[in-house]
Order: sequence, then structure tokens, then C-alpha cells
Amino acid sequence: MINNEIGDKQREASCYGNLGNVYQCLGVYGKAEEYLKKALVITKEIDDRRGEVSCYGNLGTVYHSIGKYGKADEYQKKALVIAKEIGNRQGEDECYGNLGNVYQSIGEYGKAEEYQKKAFAIRKEIGDRQGEASCYGNLGTVYKCLGEYGKAEEYQKKALAITKEIGDRLGEATCYGNLGNVYQCDGEYDKAEKYQKIGDRKGEALCYGNLRTVYTALGEYGKVADWR
Repeated sequence: MINNEIGDKQREASCYGNLGNVYQCLGVYGKAEEYLKKALVITKEIDDRRGEVSCYGNLGTVYHSIGKYGKADEYQKKALVIAKEIGNRQGEDECYGNLGNVYQSIGEYGKAEEYQKKAFAIRKEIGDRQGEASCYGNLGTVYKCLGEYGKAEEYQKKALAITKEIGDRLGEATCYGNLGNVYQCDGEYDKAEKYQKIGDRKGEALCYGNLRTVYTALGEYGKVADWR
């Protein structure tokens, strides 16, 4: 690794972190953990506190993905402590949101709601519209799990309105799918089918667009044409 050879520790940590995030997106969680831990060691060594927040948070997300909820909780809380110490509001809100997701996964819906609301308050304060939509969607999912289908619908629709307003196509597709799930749980099967189909269509179109972008970046222009 060139950054390693020239002694640029911050760039080296960034590269390890980016590799960890790539492997996490690909579902290769062992490698994601390995690279994120390498990044964490360096960020601590060079006293990059913001980098530590990112590494702890990303490791917490990895542990959440593989069902290690105790470790996920531990790492998100480590990230949260540092984020609050250094005044990293964006890092703080991400930790709250991630903790909300952890508690939702283990069925502690009261805590999940509490953390998502804390995340929402910060995102509204700093003007993070995409983050606001994410919190509304996560809260909607919590209310669905609690059987509060009216509130679940209300929050998913709030999320949908923001995603449409800011042009977040992936978020929009997710909201339609989530609304479909709410209606299905509430026994409104016609509505469920309608919203799931809209979500599937929008999500499929977005996937094709993303694939074209990937193939273009790789210089595989024949494959770009295949996905038009």
C-alpha cells in the first residue's frame, strides 16, 4: 500500500476504512471487520478522534449485520461517547440511529423509539433532510412492530414526502416497500400489493441505473449498453 510506504498514516487509515465499508456493502463481514479494525488502530495511534467515531460506528454496524447485538451496542456507544466529547453532531446522530436499529432488532421497541427520536432531533437541527427521512422510516418500522399501524403509516408517508422532495430515489423505493409492509400487516392487501409494486419498479430502475454507473466506471461499455 503506497500510503503505508510513504508514512501517511491518516490516508492509510482512510484506505482501510473505505475497504472495510466496501466489504460491508458486499456482505463480506469478516474482511469488513478486519479492515475497520486496522483503521481503528491507526486512528487511535494518531489521535484522530473523528476517525475513531467512524470506525467504532462502522464496526458496530458490521456486528449488527451478523447478529452480534451486544457488540453492536458496545461499539455504537463507544462511538457515541467520543462524538459527544468532540462535538461531532453528525456522528452523534448516526450513533443514535444505529442504536435504534440495534434495539429494534432485539425487540426493545421503547429504546428503539427513544434513540430514533434523538437522532431525528439532531438531523432536523443540522438540516439533514435525508437523515430526517431515514428516522421517519425507522420510526414507522418500530410502530409497525408494535402493531400501531396508523402511526406506522403516518411516519412512512412523512419519510416518503421528504425522499420525493429531495430526489432520493432509493429512499423513495424503500418507503413504498415499507408502506406495503404496513398495509399487509394491517390486512389491507390491495394497498399492500399496490405499494409493493411501486417500490419494486422504482427500486429495479434504480438498480439498473447503478449497474450502468458501475460498468461505466470499470470501462465495460458493452455491458453499459446491455443495461439500457
